[in-house]
Amino acid sequence: MKMWLGSCLPACVPDLPRSRGPALTVASKAASWRPGRVAWCGGPRIRDASRSFMPMPTPARNMAAVYAIYGKEPFLRRQALRNLLRSAERAEADVQQTTFDGEFAVLSDVLDEVRTYSLLGGRRVVIVDDAGDFITRYRPSLEKYCQSPAESGTLVLLVETFPKTTKLYKIISSAGQVVECVAPQGRAVPGWLVRQCNEAYGKTLAMDAAVRLRELTSDSLGELDCELAKLAVYVGDRPRIERRDVDALVADYHEENVFALLDAMNAGHAQAAIERWRQVLATDRAAQGRSIAGLAWGVRQQLNQRLDPATRRALERRLADLLDADVNVKTSASDIGAAIEKWIVRHSAR
Repeated sequence: MKMWLGSCLPACVPDLPRSRGPALTVASKAASWRPGRVAWCGGPRIRDASRSFMPMPTPARNMAAVYAIYGKEPFLRRQALRNLLRSAERAEADVQQTTFDGEFAVLSDVLDEVRTYSLLGGRRVVIVDDAGDFITRYRPSLEKYCQSPAESGTLVLLVETFPKTTKLYKIISSAGQVVECVAPQGRAVPGWLVRQCNEAYGKTLAMDAAVRLRELTSDSLGELDCELAKLAVYVGDRPRIERRDVDALVADYHEENVFALLDAMNAGHAQAAIERWRQVLATDRAAQGRSIAGLAWGVRQQLNQRLDPATRRALERRLADLLDADVNVKTSASDIGAAIEKWIVRHSAR
């Protein structure tokens, strides 16, 4: 199976194609990297995370023979790889790119691809995606290969964790390049959103809009980037994205799910309410408190209406039990999904 890609992958698509059988082959251009260096990508350790992984292209013959790109945030790993491919396109030498799924890849197949010279005279780039299991299975053999890698191609390992104390890390950092992708955390996320919006979509994102976007979604950079892409389309020719745009496009959908969930509970449709809850949780999985806070906000909105005493007491019990569930999730090993589903079943009208 072959897939031809353009100059870069869509910014909001977090995953590369994978295959259990034959590897996916992608035509691209080659660029060169300076071997023997450790790069940083993505997080607060650097002044400008969005520019931290932008190597200047050098002649293709100087491209390193092996790279390790690692970090817990999948989006940043993909972004680092896209930057490598963009650099490759700026070098006027063809290469053939092949991607293996690390869960099923066999070392002999991977190395055969690396060692096979391209018929077009360019360089092969062989990527092992989600390479954690692959490294575990073949660590001694990989260490041996990386000490004396083939000159015909480049091996790229994409992995979540890559301890600096391991022999393989030291070998690759010496013979090739190791790239650590550090995700922004907490208050650094809105700043990352502002930079990403400007560089990826050519729009200025107001800081209060960035803060609001994070409140409504999560700290998943891939998910946030998808929302930025939608916002960039939504504002059209306007160069600036304001908070009102985030409220109009993102908040309305979030609040719609909350109210639909509560309406289903009021109607006694527990299963429909549970399905809505799962949609709400999916939009904010990285921030459990904000998911419960959204439901609590919806219940309080209902309490602000004119209600008969019995309905008001029922809503007050609903709110109290919800806050108890919040405390239990934060102070114990309780699962937020299970806790809220129990709350939904308990308080759905009969």
